[in-house]
Order: sequence, then C-alpha cells, then structure tokens
Amino acid sequence: MNTLDDLRADWIRTRKTLSVHIGYLESGRKIYPIDQDPDAASAELLSKLRDYHAEVQQWLAQLPSQA
Repeated sequence: MNTLDDLRADWIRTRKTLSVHIGYLESGRKIYPIDQDPDAASAELLSKLRDYHAEVQQWLAQLPSQA
C-alpha cells in the first residue's frame, strides 16, 4: 500500500466510527458530562460529530482516485 491508500483507509475507518457515534446519539441516548446538562451536551456533541463527519467526507472526495 502507498501513503494515500493508508490515508484513505484511515479516513474511512474514522468516518465509520463517527457514524456509529452519531447513530448512538440520534437514537436518543445521551452523554453525562460532569456539571453539564445531558440534553445540551448531547446535542452539542451530535452537532460537532456531524460536522466532523462532513469534513471527513470532504477529505475523502478530495483524495486522488485510486489507481
């Protein structure tokens, strides 16, 4: 494998992991950080995870196509 293939594989794994966490929060589960409202913290995390997921999608689209 070359560096771009390794990078692509890493980003694909990252995208999958983000999707799992997004699904967890979308199903109504919450996080419970100390001294924070679980609803607000969960909503903020979900928003950030969606943003990260979109960014990873963008990175993957910008990689040169596989040979």
